[in-house]
Amino acid sequence: MTFIDAVLGTPLGYILYACYALVRNYGVAIILFTVITKIALFPLSMLSQHNAITMVRIKPELESIKRRYDGNSTLVLEEQRALYKRERYSMWKGILPMLIQVPIIFGLINVIYHPLRHMLHVPRQTIDLIIATAANATSTDPRTWGMSAQLHAIDIAKHSPQAFTNVIPPDLLARIQDVHLYFLGMNLAEVPSWTSPTIVYPLLSALTALALCLYQNRYYVLQKYAGPASRIGITVFLVLFSGYFALVLPCGFGLYWTMGNLLSIVVVWLCNVVENPWKTIDPKKIPVPPKKTAEQRKAAHAAATRHRAKERADLARYAAAPGKRLLVYSEGSGYWKYFARVVTYLLDETAVTIDYVTSDPDDRVVARADGRTDGRLRAYYVGGKKLIPFMMRLDVDMVVMTTPDLEKYHV
Repeated sequence: MTFIDAVLGTPLGYILYACYALVRNYGVAIILFTVITKIALFPLSMLSQHNAITMVRIKPELESIKRRYDGNSTLVLEEQRALYKRERYSMWKGILPMLIQVPIIFGLINVIYHPLRHMLHVPRQTIDLIIATAANATSTDPRTWGMSAQLHAIDIAKHSPQAFTNVIPPDLLARIQDVHLYFLGMNLAEVPSWTSPTIVYPLLSALTALALCLYQNRYYVLQKYAGPASRIGITVFLVLFSGYFALVLPCGFGLYWTMGNLLSIVVVWLCNVVENPWKTIDPKKIPVPPKKTAEQRKAAHAAATRHRAKERADLARYAAAPGKRLLVYSEGSGYWKYFARVVTYLLDETAVTIDYVTSDPDDRVVARADGRTDGRLRAYYVGGKKLIPFMMRLDVDMVVMTTPDLEKYHV
């Protein structure tokens, strides 16, 4: 028994088993199961709603902090943390419902693939015997069935019951034949195919995901005031995610995901009814990101291209540089004040060469290094994406850097 089967599949299997025993229809049982999980998670959805309202409400203060301490990210972080603590905002409260959904999805996939265990509560040894009998009846290697072995065994038991007559008790064979995996004329145990009507499930999953995102973009307070790039990115990701996984997993998962998307729209509506965001938020005070003009977008693209070229050149220059012993890393131009005295002292009083790596392409230390004739202060630009692999390959005697919160972030 795997960890997912024991910890996630078993409890969720009992819930789906109870739903199936109540309605005697696999598709309706999955829909009922989806409703139950949404009801169970509704308190967490309300917690996320309150957290989202708090974030939007304090957004003007966050923007004010960024303006007041521009260039000093340490102070910005400290002030933000103090504001979050005062307002009881936590990022984890916002993503908790989504995190809880992950084990539910894995557990449900396990349940859908193992109906003999979770729907009929057949012992493990008997399941192995049923699968072996089904494989023998069709001259098939059961290993080729993979996770779908129990689904294939049920299908074969329905069409060729004589193969199981002297292998398992008649009452168990009758229970297996009584399992109805069809819903609206389609087998929910079947993986969708482009040439089969089952393709409707991936399409419905993608379309309902699109409907959910469009609804959230208008009525979920956090999405409503997010930037256009964020809204578009989340929408594209969820639509592709929903469609893809409904395409590669049995149709039962596609039915669950489709219903989950539709019920999520209802949950957003209910959360707004229970805690109306507009009673505590003044839309006029929410800062709206200004739209960039075509010239600004063109200039930003040109700057990004220029910075990438500089980064490639600097990484190559650093790799070829001799005598690398002392490296100073700066997050941005504003951090020079923390290093200025020690760097100046070392340059004036010793013969050591200092490699100054910055993640700010416009760091003024670059010009300072270029102005030295002795070449003992060498400045390089390394952006955020390349910084981790750069640090992993470092081979120097000493690295000097700031540590914003030594108890949380260690280098």
